[in-house]
Amino acid sequence: MFDIRSYLEDRGIEFFVEGKNVTAGWTNINCVFPGCPDHSNHLGINPTGTAFHCYICGESGFVTKLIQEIDRCSWRQANNIYSSFLKEDEIPKQKEHSLIKKIIYPKSFTKNIPKKTENYLKKRNFDPGYIINKYNLRYGGIIGKYKFRIIIPFYLDSKLVTFSSLDITGKQTPKYKHQAIDESIIDPSRTLYNIDTVKDKMILVEGITDVWRIGDGCCALTGKIATHEQKLLIHRKEIKSILVLLDSDAMIEGKELATQLYGLAPHVDYVEYKIENEMDPNTLPDKILKSLRKKLF
Repeated sequence: MFDIRSYLEDRGIEFFVEGKNVTAGWTNINCVFPGCPDHSNHLGINPTGTAFHCYICGESGFVTKLIQEIDRCSWRQANNIYSSFLKEDEIPKQKEHSLIKKIIYPKSFTKNIPKKTENYLKKRNFDPGYIINKYNLRYGGIIGKYKFRIIIPFYLDSKLVTFSSLDITGKQTPKYKHQAIDESIIDPSRTLYNIDTVKDKMILVEGITDVWRIGDGCCALTGKIATHEQKLLIHRKEIKSILVLLDSDAMIEGKELATQLYGLAPHVDYVEYKIENEMDPNTLPDKILKSLRKKLF
């Protein structure tokens, strides 16, 4: 978490954590952006220190934008400042995988998808031919650490940066196995699955199969939280609207995530649903998913 209060103290900027105009858990300052008539700490920074919003002039964004304005520096310098005020256990470590230039699939991988894999997809109510072609899926083969798994490539700016795999036997653990970090260009937890299909509106989900169900404009975190790098991706995309749709057992996390993302987009909302036996968006009725897409897109 970004230590926004230590940063503001270091810059000699007065801040408020309670009282007038301050939402519980937020940190407020007088707006620093040119032309804003704020004289009563209307610029709020969210509890994780990742995003801000001024309730007078409407200026908002990822906190690096605020750092740029306060320090009069470039985005790169602001990002370095941001990193310097992260709590020690949250400072991103340099990974050797940043030296990887190209993803090499193991020889056991094949584009020839066996019938049992197609049947697995059918049982999950997917159209095998459509899903396999649209997401460029492969089969992990019958040997190696990805045996009996669907191989799921991750792309960023049309470049293959890593992959994950999904067990089709129901017997292997973990169910999803990611490519090793030191063999990836980008750690799967630091990118967003299906990000290349996003324009200016996004549905944010936990799992890859949720993306397959919802389609373009939907991205998977591959977890319940958004990492710093994932938030940066959202910021760079200049998203206008985000709809957070986590699994039904993660409603609290979904609400917290929506709060964290507030300021990265002009509009952020989250969906809370309670349907018997429905645990994730992938299993929600098509009628409900269509209505959600219609609401956002």
